[in-house]
Amino acid sequence: MKGAPPGGPPGGPPGASLPSVLPPAHEEERVLRLAAVQQKLLLHALSAFPAAAVVCYSTCSVYVHENEAVLLGVGLQQQQQQQQKQQQQQQEQQQQQQEEILKGWQVRRPPLHSGWFPPSAAVAQMQQQLTSSNSSNSNSSSSSSSSNSSSSSSKLKDALEAFGSLCVRASPQTHRCRGFFLATAAAAAAAS
Repeated sequence: MKGAPPGGPPGGPPGASLPSVLPPAHEEERVLRLAAVQQKLLLHALSAFPAAAVVCYSTCSVYVHENEAVLLGVGLQQQQQQQQKQQQQQQEQQQQQQEEILKGWQVRRPPLHSGWFPPSAAVAQMQQQLTSSNSSNSNSSSSSSSSNSSSSSSKLKDALEAFGSLCVRASPQTHRCRGFFLATAAAAAAAS
């Protein structure tokens, strides 16, 4: 195992507040566009290099949209958490092609000191931020944007649940950096 991170675990000292895992409202559209590009790039990396055994995905972001949600978006759900998605015929065909490409890939926790990974309490706090944000948005939004926000929040919470404890996170408050995220996807052959 590698050394502990400077400044302690990503959750910080007990009682310390976590950075927001959601972008400010005026930045959300830009962050969503970045996440869409990142998702395309990660899918390309996982599919275009058949000899690859390990692919690392990293950002300098603290936002779930650009981190765990990108992993969820390309279909890297852990086997025990996979769900069937119903989509239109064209989307179903694209999904099947994507699943075929990603069949052998799984996000794995890299061999680093446990201090680099958010403790379960920190992941729970991040999920609570999403729930709180959704509650405040639904009180001040129209019903259609409120249901979109609820769906988006649910997807982000699913992403945190699936990958939150498997990925490295560094935050400005704890590690004195802008933010950092690292996920490692290993091909089935490399995982054994």
